[in-house]
Amino acid sequence: MYVKGIIKLVNTTFGRIAQVSEKNATNAIKSGTPILKDLPPLKLDIVELSAAATRWTKPTEEYIPNVVRGAKGYAVPMHHKIHRNNVIIDGTLRALKGNMPLTSKEKLFLKTTLESIYDTDKAFTRLKPLETDVIGYRGRAAMGISHIDADFPIVNGAKVGDIITPHEGYSYLGLNQTTFEHYAPSIGTMPTIRYTIQIPKGTKVSRNLEHNWAIGGEIIMPRSAQYKVIYKSVNENNTDITLEYILPEKDNLKESEELLKRFNIPISKACRLFCH
Repeated sequence: MYVKGIIKLVNTTFGRIAQVSEKNATNAIKSGTPILKDLPPLKLDIVELSAAATRWTKPTEEYIPNVVRGAKGYAVPMHHKIHRNNVIIDGTLRALKGNMPLTSKEKLFLKTTLESIYDTDKAFTRLKPLETDVIGYRGRAAMGISHIDADFPIVNGAKVGDIITPHEGYSYLGLNQTTFEHYAPSIGTMPTIRYTIQIPKGTKVSRNLEHNWAIGGEIIMPRSAQYKVIYKSVNENNTDITLEYILPEKDNLKESEELLKRFNIPISKACRLFCH
């Protein structure tokens, strides 16, 4: 009988977990020796299990990232300007990745859009990784314009456990649930999405606390962020969804370099649009 890795046996009578190595467990099975016979009493690792269970259930203030005002590495230089290009970035990347035609505006600004993506991705590589887990909040109210509301059909079709990319651009999040009432008010008539986003320690995000009075501070997620759906609830036209950010295997900067090469756009050695 083959025993793979570490076997965990739960002794329900004494409330203990015993860990047995593959070699010892295999020998015990072959010889007919009870595996638990000579094991010392082991206590359940309550600390480890408790930490996993409560990782994302702490008070909101415990998920506020560290920010040193004026210090480098916390926010990209173009932090307050990225939103100007987010809609065209989202549309352009969806078209290019899906082999779909670009709109006339996307064609006209293709070079500028791809250069801004490269510049922003490059700036994100210089950021400090988060020192702790962070939870961000994003509110979205539908505008009735398909290219602006592109995340709505994605979220509407998502199920718990799915991996989704709601936005190909750089998503802005607040650090307090007041963000929902600012951007997805419950009294509105248009469909809304209220995102609760779990961001693991080690993620590189652009962060500041300049809007602390309104939304608890602000962070910007990396481009084309992928998430796992943890929870979803729909009440008429309003959707609450909890997502966990997935640390990427591929560097965004490499992808943006490939896009520049694809359209024969020279790769700059320094930021040219927003960094100064």
